[in-house]
Amino acid sequence: GGLAMLRALREAFPTYEYVFYGDTLRVPYGEKTDKEIQRLTQMGLNFLFANECELVILACNTASATVLRELQETYLPRQNNAHLRILGVIVPTVEILTKYKHVGILATTATVNARSFDKSFARYGWHGTITYQSAPKLVPLIEQGLYDEALEIVKNEYLPTIVNENIEALILGCTHYMLLKDKIRDILPQHITLVSQDEIIPKKLKVYLDKHVDTKKRISKNGNVALFVTKATGQMNRLGEEWFGIQPEVLK
Repeated sequence: GGLAMLRALREAFPTYEYVFYGDTLRVPYGEKTDKEIQRLTQMGLNFLFANECELVILACNTASATVLRELQETYLPRQNNAHLRILGVIVPTVEILTKYKHVGILATTATVNARSFDKSFARYGWHGTITYQSAPKLVPLIEQGLYDEALEIVKNEYLPTIVNENIEALILGCTHYMLLKDKIRDILPQHITLVSQDEIIPKKLKVYLDKHVDTKKRISKNGNVALFVTKATGQMNRLGEEWFGIQPEVLK
């Protein structure tokens, strides 16, 4: 999921330098406790900040929903670098959805339980209806590249329930699901708008950087991409080669 977000960001900002960290050894996060998500996310942040990243986009709805605020308020101050930033993916998504009265959210169990979309919508004075659908079976299948199998589960198990609630828009509330977005659009009723975060976050990042010029200036612009994972997988190797011309390096 994060790799698909990186692809979208690089297409929007091709001159920036990127370091990608994918915790392939311990996914999915969606079924873990908040404490475990916090610990694992901090491990990833430690690695990225040690590699001189100035701005980290937490391209995981589960982590954004459960631990982002605590990371921003307690973890960042301990880094002794006032320039470092961590951004999530939920608030930027919510910002464009307040025009709808009823939205559906397909997400991991942890994201559903956190109800962070509710909290974010409330910040914008939106008082519509949110219908959640937990989809715990999808991430393991997508990680293995089993897209057709994942789509069948979406079609037969997850979509019928949420579509019957008369939603106007459906949020793919996990970055992994972006890899299925075109196939889901094909089977979603035409009157329902599908919202995929790889179509939102790059635009919102541009707005953020235009407002935070100091951060924008600090991002190195050599166009390089480095990919790191905690476990080698055929899917990550294939997508790394296909999208970036390199295979991820496995961290010891």
